Amino acid sequence: MQFEISNQADYSIININELRMDASLAPAFKDFCSSNMQTVTTPIIIDLSNIRFMDSSGLGALIFCLKQTGDQYPVVLIGANESVCDLLELTSMHKLFLIEASVETALTKLKDN
Repeated sequence: MQFEISNQADYSIININELRMDASLAPAFKDFCSSNMQTVTTPIIIDLSNIRFMDSSGLGALIFCLKQTGDQYPVVLIGANESVCDLLELTSMHKLFLIEASVETALTKLKDN
């Protein structure tokens, strides 16, 4: 399965089980978010640790997911490699998402806010 969501008591984790987040995967991720975000009532953590390459389509899909939350819940990106982090910074999207190395650091940040 390309995407999996696990709902915990205080957060939801979306795992992306692909190496590339690009134009071939972005529509499926948007569909996944459309189908699942209505039932999410907790902060969302998106695990990007498997992603080795992301283009503007993948970035757009992440923004779509963020918009699906209606700004009610934070969206945290974890496990992003250097090239994905560079893309997020180059496009200033690092200002929209909380970016952390792991679930544990993300949860610490969420609890501090």
